[in-house]
Amino acid sequence: MKYCERKMKKFLKQDALLRLSVKGLIDLGHDEKSALEIVFNGYILNDFSMEEIYLKL
Repeated sequence: MKYCERKMKKFLKQDALLRLSVKGLIDLGHDEKSALEIVFNGYILNDFSMEEIYLKL
């Protein structure tokens, strides 16, 4: 599965946990782009249900 910033931003609108995680990383000093990629790698990849939702976006 390939990371897509547009899809991640769309997914954030639907999922409060992902939004909170990205916000937390930004508060720790990460820029938005790296925060989105970190959350993608940590929460989306290897989680079948999250991958399924992501692919439908």
